[in-house]
Amino acid sequence: LGAALIAVPFGIATAIFIWIVYGGLAKQYDLVKLGSMPERTIVYDRKGAIIGKLYGENRIVVPLDQVSPHFVKALLAREDSRFYQHGGVDYIGVARAVVRNLKDRKVVQGASTLTMQLARNSYPGLDDRSLHRKLVEVMLARRIEASTPKNAIIEHYVNRIFFGNGQYGIERAANAYFGKSAATLTLGESALLAGIIRSPSRFSPFKNWQGAKRERDDVLKRMITTKAITQAEADSAKAEDLALRAQPAFKSQGDYAMDAIKRALDVILEQKDFEDGGLKVVT
Repeated sequence: LGAALIAVPFGIATAIFIWIVYGGLAKQYDLVKLGSMPERTIVYDRKGAIIGKLYGENRIVVPLDQVSPHFVKALLAREDSRFYQHGGVDYIGVARAVVRNLKDRKVVQGASTLTMQLARNSYPGLDDRSLHRKLVEVMLARRIEASTPKNAIIEHYVNRIFFGNGQYGIERAANAYFGKSAATLTLGESALLAGIIRSPSRFSPFKNWQGAKRERDDVLKRMITTKAITQAEADSAKAEDLALRAQPAFKSQGDYAMDAIKRALDVILEQKDFEDGGLKVVT
């Protein structure tokens, strides 16, 4: 009884400390940056043909209504099935992960929500594995949820996430792997792309086709469990003829014309303006 009388006040004091200190640290992050993502600067010739790309990341930002509902369902089933029920931190998921990890005596299940992942991927310095970072991430996720609509969080996430092979965002991933837009992804294609997010290098369809398909099957199984799809729909998705159609690489950007354009941009723009890309340059 004496131990309990000590432990309870100590636990409450610890919770208050975390709430105040880490809540304050979370307020230092500019939430506008959630939707600010570097794209490539595209260079066109006078006839409108693309002659190269500069700076930024290989990403095409699209609104959520231009992303296949199949992919959104696959993503939520895989990464955060209780996304619409929590406020940034899934405490039920945390408890489930703790029980599973204790049972297996190793870390086999995490408890990061989609919002927590978005926070971690949006701000430099939140990508280490320390407890300090995790607590900041938790409080930042709560802050994001308090000020950002759920669908906007999903939109930021699908445009920001890395899909391997230099592809950022679902639109570029759909283009690169299947030669189509994100809006037209099938259930099978969506499940495969959702499946490689956790380890895009290891399960790259270009390098590990069988591994990528196993991840697809795991996502479909999870979608059945969460009642996002039926068994019949999963079977149909597994039977799809998934054909990789990688887009051709752009020509080398190290020629004289591209070098001249780089020098011109260096003169007329500040470094922060051209390094993030997203410009349209006509020569």
